[in-house]
Amino acid sequence: MAGCATLSGIAVLENVRPDIGQTLLFDAHFYFYDDPSSNNAQLALLRYFNIDNLPFDSEVPFKCFVHVNVARMESFCNTSQLSAGMELKDYVLVGDIIQLIPAENADPKFRPFLTVCGVVTSYNRDADDKRIEVAPSVFTHILLPKHNHKDSPSKSDPAQSPSATFPVSYIVPQTSRWKGKRVPKVSIGTYVCLEGFLHMVHRDPTGMVERFDAELDKITYLGRPYVPAVSRKLPVPANSPSTPANKKLKFSYADSSPVTRKRKASTLENDNNFSATS
Repeated sequence: MAGCATLSGIAVLENVRPDIGQTLLFDAHFYFYDDPSSNNAQLALLRYFNIDNLPFDSEVPFKCFVHVNVARMESFCNTSQLSAGMELKDYVLVGDIIQLIPAENADPKFRPFLTVCGVVTSYNRDADDKRIEVAPSVFTHILLPKHNHKDSPSKSDPAQSPSATFPVSYIVPQTSRWKGKRVPKVSIGTYVCLEGFLHMVHRDPTGMVERFDAELDKITYLGRPYVPAVSRKLPVPANSPSTPANKKLKFSYADSSPVTRKRKASTLENDNNFSATS
């Protein structure tokens, strides 16, 4: 199921390099970890359309606040976008920067805030360790294939599709806020919007990112996915007045006669009669 994922927080950007036109690519450091013994540094490949032509020093890392549409790093990402000497598994996230605000005096050791909307795939309300899992299909421009490059994915190969996912488990904190009647009343198969601080990343045996953990801070219930009708025809209205009887309105959509043409023909005839008698 389609959804969306956004990340907001302090990032340290470096290795700025041109992409296409006014678009720039960055290596972005965010403060969350692989495991508690790691250095809390995770790397993202971010794309930014520099509409204001802001100056960036490619040699000096700089801090800023960013709001980013994100996805998990995928194996089909075009490797020409990576920094020299880097591999796909060195990055855990890819994304398109929506907002960038310089913040040189900010402390970078704050966890980024993650918002994900999607369909619930797993949840056990009775478990001690409650986790709400979603894995929406998400879109980021940076994962679109570049077909003019020798490493570009093929359009005809479904395995090389530019679609990506964002598998994440939102851990429900064991605090009074989420206990008793306040426990999240989530059902598998329903849409939710989950928000909280990104906590850690899990990797597969090859070293590529597999899924993420976040700590739940807020949940919005969006109901079950809407399935539209197969037919696009509007239902036929019942044969009843569209306006109350006490309203004196002349127009009704129930009248099917094209009154505009009649008025035009009548006006034309009157004009001719007027010209003949003048």
